[in-house]
Amino acid sequence: MFGISTCWWEGKEAKGDSIPLEALDMGFEKLELDYRITKEALAQMRPALKGGAQVLSVHHVFPRPQSFLKGPPVADPVSLSSTDKDERAEAVKLAISTIQHAHDLEAKAVVIHLGKVDMEDPTDKLEENSKKGLSWAEEGQRYISELREVRNRKRQKNLDAVLFSLESINKEAEKRDILLGIENRLHFHEIPDLWEIGFILETFSGGNLRYWHDTGHAHVQEKLGILYQRELLERYGSQMLGVHLHDVKELEDHYPPGQGEVDFRALREHLRTAPIKVFEIRSSATRKEVLESLEFIHDLL
Repeated sequence: MFGISTCWWEGKEAKGDSIPLEALDMGFEKLELDYRITKEALAQMRPALKGGAQVLSVHHVFPRPQSFLKGPPVADPVSLSSTDKDERAEAVKLAISTIQHAHDLEAKAVVIHLGKVDMEDPTDKLEENSKKGLSWAEEGQRYISELREVRNRKRQKNLDAVLFSLESINKEAEKRDILLGIENRLHFHEIPDLWEIGFILETFSGGNLRYWHDTGHAHVQEKLGILYQRELLERYGSQMLGVHLHDVKELEDHYPPGQGEVDFRALREHLRTAPIKVFEIRSSATRKEVLESLEFIHDLL
């Protein structure tokens, strides 16, 4: 059983009430409602959810808060890792609201971003090294080692903020019987890194936190020399709640699976075990490309 994220409908003419029906028509029995969905779109969608694809998961922050409608939609307009007490409180409030909406929609899971370490974003330099073929060379790995030293030195206050935030969020998830998927992120300075995933899961052992794997994020980090995708799956596959399936071309992600560089066949055994499988595809992909991708993954998994 596969779901598709509503991110594919971003910028399209489709109204909320047509999305569940179109998803079902394309062969997707389930939907992931993402952070681009407004309260108005959700209200339009609700009646159609009963006759179309059902809600499998929800991507925090959901629905898109009224106070953040002016700028471009982002998954974390306020951060759970913030050292600012007021910002963190607002981030926790939005996460709890997302869990409540997920429960109301009879979803199984909420995908959540945890924030970042307060350090300089090294993405430009990492991408430059990748384009030069240096990511896994001695020079590139020396640079990443230096970055890790900085990250490890600076992260504690942000990691403490994340743990504090998750205390309240996990309690709400337990109350509502919703599982929380903490997602591996795209950028080096974002939380969690490879070690932090395990630390957070161990801290909340027995609670409702699980690992959520993103194939595109992991592949980009592999290309940048940060980690190997298989490291994540081998270490945390047994605790995996779900997976975002998308492909990568060069350093751009969210292409339909099977139409880029990710070797999905090499990941097959790990991805098969994910209870929730969601296609998270950019809106520029054509319907034909999405259908071809669904057939590829269906045959593979």
